[in-house]
Amino acid sequence: MRWIYPVLFLAAVFLLGADKCQDNHIPPVKVSCSIYADGSHFQSEDESMSFSTWGRPFDVSEDMVIHLGSHLYKSVPGGNPSQFFLGTVSVTDYQFLGIDRARQMLYFGGDHSIYRIGFNGQNCTRVSPEDGADYSAPALSSCGNYLIAIRDKHIARMNIQTGEWIVLPEPTTAMYATYIGDIDEYYYYSHYVNNYQYVTALCRLDAEADSTMIFTRTYSPTPDLINAQISPNHRYFALHIMKEPHTQYSWTGDQYIRSWSDLKVYDRQTGQTITVPGCYSYTFSQESPYIIFSRDVNGMADLMLMNLDTHQSHMIWDGYYEHNVFSYSISEIYPVFGGQKIYLKAWKRNWKSDDDKSLTAPMVMDTPLNDHQISER
Repeated sequence: MRWIYPVLFLAAVFLLGADKCQDNHIPPVKVSCSIYADGSHFQSEDESMSFSTWGRPFDVSEDMVIHLGSHLYKSVPGGNPSQFFLGTVSVTDYQFLGIDRARQMLYFGGDHSIYRIGFNGQNCTRVSPEDGADYSAPALSSCGNYLIAIRDKHIARMNIQTGEWIVLPEPTTAMYATYIGDIDEYYYYSHYVNNYQYVTALCRLDAEADSTMIFTRTYSPTPDLINAQISPNHRYFALHIMKEPHTQYSWTGDQYIRSWSDLKVYDRQTGQTITVPGCYSYTFSQESPYIIFSRDVNGMADLMLMNLDTHQSHMIWDGYYEHNVFSYSISEIYPVFGGQKIYLKAWKRNWKSDDDKSLTAPMVMDTPLNDHQISER
């Protein structure tokens, strides 16, 4: 009769595993939603930005959004988007867009070169040399007098007034960069593979061509998005690694997996690096010095707004879609039209009917993220 005890034990384990498996088989659903920056007017289904059709939105002004995808589009509040005429040029860089607000010009990566076009959609012109190199990641310098781009993993700089380009011999692993004209320094993100792991680092290159690594991230497997951004005032530099929720096979059946990682934000004026743990996604607001981010709190993805000067944060959204539906993950965040409205590429998921949400989920009165919950260097 001794054999019956292991059998009963295995049966109990299987039943417990089956219950967990049933929970894991409640699939999250990908949605587009929106909320106002003050936390009001949450819409759980808002396809007005239509990310999959128009591409990544960039907030250009209070009444204009530019969408970067397979084409360039322009939209205004309450209106349908209009497509820019690019001729035979195909967009090849879907992540970075250089926005020159003073001159009303856009710089984008097309046909592996850098092109310029007016906010009005006119005069699409190639500005990078016809040298057979691969150009991407256009960005404006802090003074607005230079365009920075990546040329075959080197930093390239164009004088906007003269059109003259220079290419730096180092570094050779750059993926995105900008130039701080008043101190003659470059800040750049370096991306490479080391010992079968992916490494992305924020670095500084001074006038003497001495490179300094500020912080680094090592990760595996390949992420869906290396989210490297520079604040509108060129003071803050942030990095986050994002991977979409996905299924993973296990012996009890397929399980849904979501991922979060540390968000790192560097302040070049103070030399401090802020780390926000358990982050799903982030973006800078055009209203400096604010950053919007989503973090994991008690199994839900909320939405927070932080003042980077004071490090004080408050919650914009607690993560509830409705009574029995919660925010499973937020993949990308887009503040538009002067930062007043925030669009989300997100995931929602139903609770099991026997879950007690009051014991497991955050409410609006949760303590905001504060300094003692943030690590600084």
